Amino acid sequence: MTLRRVRTIPCFLLALCATSLACAQTAPWTTTLRGSWVQTGPPAQGDVILAGENHAGEIVVSDDENSAVHQAAEFLACDIERISGYKPPVVKSPSPDRVGIRLVTLGHGETPAVIDAAAIEGQWESYRIVTAGGAVWLVGSNPRGTAFAAYTLSERLGIDPLYIWTGYAPEHRDPAAGRDSR
Repeated sequence: MTLRRVRTIPCFLLALCATSLACAQTAPWTTTLRGSWVQTGPPAQGDVILAGENHAGEIVVSDDENSAVHQAAEFLACDIERISGYKPPVVKSPSPDRVGIRLVTLGHGETPAVIDAAAIEGQWESYRIVTAGGAVWLVGSNPRGTAFAAYTLSERLGIDPLYIWTGYAPEHRDPAAGRDSR
């Protein structure tokens, strides 16, 4: 699995930029992961605002997804609330007027072509995080891969995966924006 971090994801506005992120860790262990997709400042053109003042996103998970995916969606909603003060609802189908974070396991729904599903199909616990069509897509090769995509997104937004034990409190941010990190 490889990580190609193409854009940053901000924290309070939680913007994920409009190109593909194939997610798995390839950065050296010395680089910062927690909050690495967060940058302050105004949103750039092409950013997708997930939570912020006058912007309300949602998390979309279909009924036929595995319980691990549903639980990951609930954890992601709580993590976004911890950062922004806004808890996005977890819904079964996307609303036309809201930006969505869509959790999909291959074979459990359609995905945009930019996902390159063939690259992760049949791979154990593989996933992609991609922004396409005004939505953030968290797509896994199997249910655990989809859940790992949600947990990776949370970590990159600033949530310590072991926060219960470490006591790390993520920084609450005013509106922030994603930038192209190429």
